[in-house]
Amino acid sequence: MNTKHFDRGLVWRVLAAGALALAALGLFLIHRTRSSETAISREVESQPLMAQVDRDVDTVLARFGIQKEWIRKSQLPIAGSTLTRIERKITVPPEILAVQVNLALSRMVKKYDGRVVASENSRENTVSIHLEFHGIILETLTLKPDPRLRRGTSAETAPTI
Repeated sequence: MNTKHFDRGLVWRVLAAGALALAALGLFLIHRTRSSETAISREVESQPLMAQVDRDVDTVLARFGIQKEWIRKSQLPIAGSTLTRIERKITVPPEILAVQVNLALSRMVKKYDGRVVASENSRENTVSIHLEFHGIILETLTLKPDPRLRRGTSAETAPTI
């Protein structure tokens, strides 16, 4: 009699585990569908956001005294999207610290519900700062210090990155 009771309990546990697994799979698929719909609607909203963020980045860089001649700006397509990512390669004087630029950009993107992710490449002596909005990186700034540059000087002799 004990074995029948044990078998019934085991069967109920297996059935309950299967039902929970199916429920988890269903929730995953529903979330995935809604996430892709949300990403599409956010992409449509991102065009005006991109233009405003681009202007604000220019303002932040100008506040640091970074001259336009020190900046190489390009646009790259974002895979699986109609949007383009703006990439800036910036040569900066040594008195401009990447951590200060990172902080200023972090404060700026917060008002758009964005975030900043930065990484350092010690070998190339660069810092890359990515501006991410709704899971999409819309801008990347790569800062490279040059000891020959000073605020108020020309970039004619500065190396490019």
